[in-house]
Amino acid sequence: MFTSILSTTILAFVATIATQAAAQVKSKAVEPAAAKSRVLTESDLVRIQKSLASTAHLQADFEMTRTSQYISKGISSRGKAHFEKPNRFIWDLQSSVKPTKKYFDGKDLWIHYYTQKTADLVKPKGEMYRLISQISDAVLSPKNLLDRFSLDSEKSKLSGSTATIRLVPKKKSEEFKSVVLTIKTDLKYVKSIKLVSQEASKKTKEISTLISFSKVLRTAKKTKMFSFNPPKGTRIRKLN
Repeated sequence: MFTSILSTTILAFVATIATQAAAQVKSKAVEPAAAKSRVLTESDLVRIQKSLASTAHLQADFEMTRTSQYISKGISSRGKAHFEKPNRFIWDLQSSVKPTKKYFDGKDLWIHYYTQKTADLVKPKGEMYRLISQISDAVLSPKNLLDRFSLDSEKSKLSGSTATIRLVPKKKSEEFKSVVLTIKTDLKYVKSIKLVSQEASKKTKEISTLISFSKVLRTAKKTKMFSFNPPKGTRIRKLN
C-alpha cells in the first residue's frame, strides 16, 4: 500500500512538472519577436517625409526640457501646442512662472501673458520664435528642415514602427549643430525632437532643447484660431 501511494505521488509530481514546462514553452512561443533595428536610409527618409507632410493641422501636449552649461539636469515646462501649414502655431506654455500663449498666424506674432492680462505684438524673430518654427517644420513640413540639414545615417535607425533620425547642418552657420527626431511611422507623427545648440565634449556640456509630444491629434485646418483676439480688458503693447 505504501508503495502504491508513493508511486501515485511521484506520478503526480512528474505530471505537474511536465505541465509547467509545457506552459513555459507555450508562453515563449506566443511572445512577440523583438523588432529588428536597421540603418535608416535616404529612401526611408523620403517616405517618412511624405507621410508627415500629409498632415495639415496637428495638436498635442508637450513637455520641453532645456539644458545648459550650468544646469545639466535641465529645466522642464509643459503645455499645449497647435501647428498648421504653412507656418502657423499656437504655443501655450502652461507650467512656467509666467504662463504665456504665443499666436502666430503667418504674419503677426502675439505673446499673451494671460494671468497678467497683457499682450505684446512683436516681430516674428528671436530665439523662441526660431525654436517653435523649427518644431513646426519638423512635425508638418520636414522638407523645410531637410533643405538645411543632411541625414547622419550612421546614427539614424529604423526599429519596427519607430524611426530615430539624426540630422546635421549643411552649413556651419546653422544655429543648431544637430536635430534628432523620434517618429512613430505607423501613426504619422513626431514623438520627440531634440535640438542641440552645442555638442557635448570633454570640455563642454551639451546645450539642447528636448520636446516630447503626447495626446497627438491630426485634424482638418482651423486657420481662424491662430489669429489672436485680445480678451476684453487686455493691455496691448505693440513692440514691433
